[in-house]
Amino acid sequence: MTEDELNRLADKIADIVIETLEKKQREWDQQFNLELEQMATDRFGSARMLTQEEILQQELDRLKKLLSSYIDNEQYESAAAINNKIKKIENKIKKL
Repeated sequence: MTEDELNRLADKIADIVIETLEKKQREWDQQFNLELEQMATDRFGSARMLTQEEILQQELDRLKKLLSSYIDNEQYESAAAINNKIKKIENKIKKL
């Protein structure tokens, strides 16, 4: 194998390694952002992770506001869909 062929092979290997590392870094970034979104501060200002119930309760509160808005705007089909999501989350909370 000539030196030029070795250099091209090395470049291809390096590209594969870099691409793999960048993909893994994106996964880590996504996981970090998800965990960051699930953090809250307590009354002392210390960061803590939200419980599954707290996360579901926040989503439930958001959906209830959205439901109210859809009803006010007479968007009843959208309201029905949101109401179904609300029921599913309420059931998840009950199971916890």
